Amino acid sequence: MSGRDKDATRAANGAHDGDLPYLVGEDGYPLGGPSDAEFAHAAETRFRRDMQAALDRWQGGDRTAFTEAMRLCWRRDPDGVPYRLVEASEVLVECALAEVEKRTRDEWAKHLARWEPMIELLERGHELARLGKANLEDAKALISSKATDAQKRARLVERLPELIEASSDDRGTSVERASVAVSEALKTTDAKGEARTVKASYELIERLGGKHATFERYRELLRRRTGKQD
Repeated sequence: MSGRDKDATRAANGAHDGDLPYLVGEDGYPLGGPSDAEFAHAAETRFRRDMQAALDRWQGGDRTAFTEAMRLCWRRDPDGVPYRLVEASEVLVECALAEVEKRTRDEWAKHLARWEPMIELLERGHELARLGKANLEDAKALISSKATDAQKRARLVERLPELIEASSDDRGTSVERASVAVSEALKTTDAKGEARTVKASYELIERLGGKHATFERYRELLRRRTGKQD
């Protein structure tokens, strides 16, 4: 098909000025899926959006946004922006961060590491309790059933203490109980802390917006508490 014929086919398919043209095959029929131009347009839109977000973070005082901006430029043009520049930006940012900000970021990471298992446990708490009771009842019924073979009955009897314990699992039914459970689970990690510490981290992140909480909000909260600015 000649270039003129292809143009005519696009026109017949409804393409007009300002729109991306349809991708057509040699037979003149449109091919499925977005065109290269549409992919490029979507990629450029994402780049501009993410770059603006990084610049906004930079203006808000987040120095790590510089590395994010460099990484975005590298992803957009790997041949024009050597990855060594991205690595160099990480080193520069690390050197530029004040010790107090490093400590603040470490504390923020710990708060998040405590909040995440708290949320998971609280969201599934009542479900886990119901499931534990149901599993115990099912096991008891199978043990009592004459249809259960001896080998399976022996396995169920062996697991019975475990099932009984699980049937009374109330760890996720209140913030206090969840705090105790998470404190125990995190005792060998950097986020370790007593139950009251875990609870305080959970309440802090929730106050900052829960899943929408950001380091910038956390830092602003600390500024308001101390009345200091960077």
